[in-house]
Amino acid sequence: MARYKKVLWGILASLILLTIIAIGGLKFTAGKRNNYQYDPAYPLEFAYAQPGSLAITQHDVALADGQKAIIYYPKDLVQAYPAIIWGNGTIASPAKYAGLFEHLASWGLIVIDSYSETTGDGAAIIQTLDYLIAANDDQYNELFQKIQLDQIGAVGTSQGATGVINAYNRYPQGHMIKTLITNALPQQRWTDEAHRYNPSLIAIPWLILSGTRDLIVSPASANQASLEQSSATERFLAMAVGAGHTEIEQDGGSYRGYLTAWLRAYLAADQQALSIFQPTHGEIWTNPYWTHVVGYSGTK
Repeated sequence: MARYKKVLWGILASLILLTIIAIGGLKFTAGKRNNYQYDPAYPLEFAYAQPGSLAITQHDVALADGQKAIIYYPKDLVQAYPAIIWGNGTIASPAKYAGLFEHLASWGLIVIDSYSETTGDGAAIIQTLDYLIAANDDQYNELFQKIQLDQIGAVGTSQGATGVINAYNRYPQGHMIKTLITNALPQQRWTDEAHRYNPSLIAIPWLILSGTRDLIVSPASANQASLEQSSATERFLAMAVGAGHTEIEQDGGSYRGYLTAWLRAYLAADQQALSIFQPTHGEIWTNPYWTHVVGYSGTK
């Protein structure tokens, strides 16, 4: 009987969560923050929110076990580029984030995302890393020797945020991930047992992004608790004022500028981008569109 009660409670909790997200999405559409214009008064956020200088291309690729992914990258492969493996939110496809992927590729980042709608355990995400490893070693692949395998980032939203943590924590290839960005990271109470994540194992630069309207799934208190558990010396939390659970969809919304900057800072040695996150005096600390800003650099 206890087992059946647990199953029923899990189903009920999932239904409640989906209802909250659906209602939140409908409410958020009326004042969706990603319709606003980036403010030139904060020139670094403004700059990294603009398209990069590179023309891009995209196409589907085959993964193991008959799965597939989509990959975006600079069209003119004159050099090797850092790469991003992505984690989709629940029941979400790569098309949900196409504008953001195009944006990141235009800034010199290869982005790969599986078509999996269940990413929380990290398995589908790690498959995309396996593809990058194989492609970089395949002389018949256009990306042969064009992927900086020593500069891999992992970014995920909602269930995909738990997925990128688990990809880093659970798989041998996870050691190749050099930085994490989690967006709308769900509180543990909303995750399935197979998707539970352990922040204390994160020892690489980690950026946690969420929105002040994501009160149920990914509130500031839960994100800060995860931040404090991490062993990373460089870790950062920021909450976008007025953003809800699905803000990152389409073109990245209000996350686009600083998300791009973080990846450029930690994967492309972009010192201007890194300056944004310098504790207490980086641009993000004075930007009124962001709140609950907490950052650590060089110390635990």
